[in-house]
Amino acid sequence: ATWLPPNREFRCEYVARQITVKSTYGLWLTLAEHDAMARVLDTCPAQPAGNASALDTGGPGAPDTSAYYASCAAVRAAGAAPISSGQPGYSATLDGDDDGSACE
Repeated sequence: ATWLPPNREFRCEYVARQITVKSTYGLWLTLAEHDAMARVLDTCPAQPAGNASALDTGGPGAPDTSAYYASCAAVRAAGAAPISSGQPGYSATLDGDDDGSACE
């Protein structure tokens, strides 16, 4: 996580801002970035984290989180639409009719 600021006291606020920006503009996360953000947020539970649901790591059988899209507009902009269950970036929140295919 070389992108984190060296000032450890600012990291919670910095990560929260990153999440807000990524969520607002529909930007995706790499798995390494996702994991680093989750580690930082674990150290600061009082920090509001924007759309922290972007960091939901799930449990066994969780979807591939190597990509994240905040909206179907972001999926389309990335050229990934439609996106199916099991594909990187798929989220049930993007699948309005719950048929396993989102942003169709």
